[in-house]
Amino acid sequence: MSGGLTPRGEETLVRLASWMPFEQARELFQDLVGIQVSKATVRRATLTTGEAALAVCEGEVERLKQEVPQAPGGADKQVLSADGAMVHLVGGEWAEVKTVVMGQVTRNKRGEVCTQQISSFSRLCEAERFAEAALVETQRRGLERAAEVCAVQDGAEWLQGLVDYHRADAVRILDFAHAAEYVNEIGQAVQAAGGRLPTTWLTGLLHRLKHQGPARVLTHLAWLAAGSPSPLIREKLAYLQKRETHMQYPTRSGKQAGPSAPGASKVPTREWSKPASRGPACAGVGRTSIPCSCSAMRSVIGSGTRRGGHRWRSGKRCAHTVGKQPASSG
Repeated sequence: MSGGLTPRGEETLVRLASWMPFEQARELFQDLVGIQVSKATVRRATLTTGEAALAVCEGEVERLKQEVPQAPGGADKQVLSADGAMVHLVGGEWAEVKTVVMGQVTRNKRGEVCTQQISSFSRLCEAERFAEAALVETQRRGLERAAEVCAVQDGAEWLQGLVDYHRADAVRILDFAHAAEYVNEIGQAVQAAGGRLPTTWLTGLLHRLKHQGPARVLTHLAWLAAGSPSPLIREKLAYLQKRETHMQYPTRSGKQAGPSAPGASKVPTREWSKPASRGPACAGVGRTSIPCSCSAMRSVIGSGTRRGGHRWRSGKRCAHTVGKQPASSG
């Protein structure tokens, strides 16, 4: 144990350091429990525990690939949403950490569609490896056995691959804010080229998109593109046209839909998918970097601090083994 801390003390310290910079975690830990530790101790404890949690997750992925067990029963209606975020590493470089968020779609007491029981899974790795690594969380949530699944996210190709891997038949929805951003950029490009648009142009077009669907909106945008042959306009328009089937908002959004996973503007209430078998496994998971061990720790906490307790205990059981290995660079 780091610095002579009790197991509970080290757990508290590492949980704090998984959410904030090491120095801030050190100060808050001292304020909360009255124990002084160095920043180096905080870093060492967090990275060692993260390596242990990562080893447990990688082992579970290999087991799932080999045994292909049936997923446990989970929520009947589920939503998943994934995205990437750039993080600044110690060495000064930037890298993308990918995160998938999952939740149960239900209705609140007012009858509004909402998402509950939200959990997350993160890794610093390539898209194919991330899809495979996320098996740990999708299996735990019973995504494979859910009767109805939707994927609300932006239109990046790696996100489509993620959905193909875990539930190829999920109803895919381009999050409304992302679609609105592309429409707005087309309008700005038209104006920059000398075109004139009404002051209510964007508001009216987005209202039509949400309540009437993309057909007339795309026709109008194509007409604007024809009059302003800008490469940027053609690029943005092609992006939206390719994702027309993902913008059927009138048939896939509940009235006054509640909050969903990050990036999602509405949660579908119908046109759900049916169960499907998992796709073929990708290449095996190799050794990962220290930043990935931090992502593993955040995933343990992101699955719910109390519900993540079993992962914490499993990780600590192998921490003494992992802790003796030299930390990988990257």
